Amino acid sequence: MPGELRGPRATSPRSGVGNVRGVTSSLSRLRLAVAGVGLVLVLGTTGYMAFGLSFVDAVYQTVTTVTTVGFREVGDFGTGEQVFTIFLIVIGVGLVLYTFTLTVQVVVEGQLREIMGRRRMDRTIARMDQHVVLCGWGRVGRAVARRPRRCRPTGRRGRQRRRAARGHRVRDRAR
Repeated sequence: MPGELRGPRATSPRSGVGNVRGVTSSLSRLRLAVAGVGLVLVLGTTGYMAFGLSFVDAVYQTVTTVTTVGFREVGDFGTGEQVFTIFLIVIGVGLVLYTFTLTVQVVVEGQLREIMGRRRMDRTIARMDQHVVLCGWGRVGRAVARRPRRCRPTGRRGRQRRRAARGHRVRDRAR
């Protein structure tokens, strides 16, 4: 099935980041957690606006609640606003702490460096021209290594054909 991950360590075709036995990578969890924090901020702002606060006051109240700053409350809160704030504190602070923990984990485990290194390596490989990777040095590998490179077109015309095959725009100028 297309896009299906198989085996104990499979690689996602979209991100190139491995999954181990169905457990998503730390980077995927971090993306989800950041989206969750954004959702909490939107829902908190919307909730406070439903209680009659202006947009700026609702955003201010949500941010000070979720970040545990607790500078001041915008107005006098009734029971409904207090219960809403309690839920916002429990869910929002939990998500913010979880996101912070995942951020530290990604940095400490070096996954960010690994992903950036892989991207750099992929760009370097994509820029390579006229390279052959030979895996194995058995009977067949030796025969392939001894084989002259005349099988591949060389020179300007050969380079143009290879670049065109990779989807690059090639200008044909005859001499």
